[in-house]
Amino acid sequence: MEEIADGIFVETEYEGVNVAAIITGEGAICIDAPSYPRDARDWVVQIEHLHPRKIRYVILTDGNGDRLLNTRWLNAPIVAHQEVAEMLQGYDKRYPFPMIDSLGKRNPQQAKDFANGPVDGVSISFTKDMSMLSSKNGITLHHKPGPTRGSIWVEVPDDRILFTGDSIVNDTQPYLEALEWQDWMDSLERLIARQGQLDLIIPGRGEVTDFSAVTPMIDYLDQMKALVLNHLNEGQARDDLIHLTYQFLADFPPETSPKEWSRCQVLKGLERIYDQITTSKIPNNEKMNHNT
Repeated sequence: MEEIADGIFVETEYEGVNVAAIITGEGAICIDAPSYPRDARDWVVQIEHLHPRKIRYVILTDGNGDRLLNTRWLNAPIVAHQEVAEMLQGYDKRYPFPMIDSLGKRNPQQAKDFANGPVDGVSISFTKDMSMLSSKNGITLHHKPGPTRGSIWVEVPDDRILFTGDSIVNDTQPYLEALEWQDWMDSLERLIARQGQLDLIIPGRGEVTDFSAVTPMIDYLDQMKALVLNHLNEGQARDDLIHLTYQFLADFPPETSPKEWSRCQVLKGLERIYDQITTSKIPNNEKMNHNT
């Protein structure tokens, strides 16, 4: 665990997503929950050492199971975007099996601790931006769709710190299976325009970074779109996108991105971009001649 500013702690060593705690006079405000139960229990113990009171809130930067399934260990009201609130309301008492299965395939040993308990609902939701006041920091939540429709960023303006969730990852495979390509690019372009206003960026996965991580993320998404456009212009079918996945699998260390999970993420991302291009959700000025 690293203290990146007075009272702001980040843990990047757990497998899966990064988590953070902002310590206030009334207790900790947590950002996301660890991906595996054992790590979630460890995280709670660490927070108890930082502040004796119970956790005040858990802010979810999206509704991905990697950061959602273990909120119950933190035992605090959940704050999330309205999209996430509605998603959880739509579940039938339990989390969908694919959420747990995805984590289980990445780490079968840790996944043995999973118990598919009742769904934790969102206590506070919002649609655009929301401010949270504490005795120490002002915290602003920004709706920034991209990796998912309900993705948000958490900003601590006084400390010039931004938590981006999966909108930015550092030296590891991005989460792509629910991506909205144009929204994601728009969010990152707006972030570029804020260079000079922020000192630290805490990505959804990987080490704490700064603005140097933004351009590689944009380039990655641009490369995916370019390959899909070329695929379409060559008249190839959606089912053949799997042949493009290998071009992305060597980009990240295998210890941070298990190969089969990475392949699945890349394929789902390519398929979503394909669908969004062919339904004109992604504007482009390039010629397309495709047979679908």
